Amino acid sequence: MVDAPDYTRYVKPTKTLLGEEQTRYMAVAGGSVPSGGAYKLTVTVSSEYKFTVAMIIVTCEASCIQRADYGLVVDGEDRTYGRFYFDISKSIPYPELATYVFDPGETFFIKVYNQDSETRLMYITVTGTLEKVST
Repeated sequence: MVDAPDYTRYVKPTKTLLGEEQTRYMAVAGGSVPSGGAYKLTVTVSSEYKFTVAMIIVTCEASCIQRADYGLVVDGEDRTYGRFYFDISKSIPYPELATYVFDPGETFFIKVYNQDSETRLMYITVTGTLEKVST
């Protein structure tokens, strides 16, 4: 900042700036999951883009410990990269240089399991950035 004393704080805007070849992406899905059942959200990356995951959010309508897995679908089979447990809600943010970058044509999944004795409403949200790849 020009002509500002050394002690002046700079406020960084919270809105992420995207490049010309980038666009935001968000998928939300869910519904009623019976006791012992599961719900899976799959996202297949378009052949023109790579996808960088920014955040995964999972929610359940009631306070009870639930489970979620995430990973890659290879030859029609789920390959789990990670697992976590949550109570009501869990957000997993990733740093700017994200841990998970999916290439064109890859399919990844997030799957929530209802470990309660009753049917529960459960939802999955995935956000990130699609970046056009050079051809």
